[in-house]
Amino acid sequence: MSDIHDSDETGIAAYNKTRVMKFGIFTLIVVVLFSILLLFTLLSRNSWNEGMVDQINAMMEEKELPYKTGELDRLHSSISLNCISYKDASNPDVHLVLLRTPTLYGPFPALYVYDEKSELVDFVDLLLIDGKSKDAVVASAKNMQVQYWQNRIPLIINTADKNQGEEK
Repeated sequence: MSDIHDSDETGIAAYNKTRVMKFGIFTLIVVVLFSILLLFTLLSRNSWNEGMVDQINAMMEEKELPYKTGELDRLHSSISLNCISYKDASNPDVHLVLLRTPTLYGPFPALYVYDEKSELVDFVDLLLIDGKSKDAVVASAKNMQVQYWQNRIPLIINTADKNQGEEK
């Protein structure tokens, strides 16, 4: 009778061992896939930031505004996932703020210029859209959304590290 009981325990142990091995292999595959995703995200971060800088500078040239992107602001706000801010290269009190603005036609990146000294926020334009559709999107976002973000941007910029250039 003990032989039957021993064979049951051996069978259960072998079954558990194969389950643990299958679970281990599955976990390893999931970890490898997430590692690959993380690697590509980290590698593409610099090109994404360079693309943003190029788009902001192109819009400033198109609108004939005297600003150029400088140092990236490190924002500590929940909105920072939808917002990126750069100091102006020649005046660190001026911030070029690009944020995702919801419109009737979906979210679009809106560019604002914020001057800390005068506390003025100016809407520049929407990026990545041209032609007749741009007029409709700007008209739908102009009143409510632009005014809302003009009031919020000073609060968002105030969350940025003030001494980030000295940390190096």
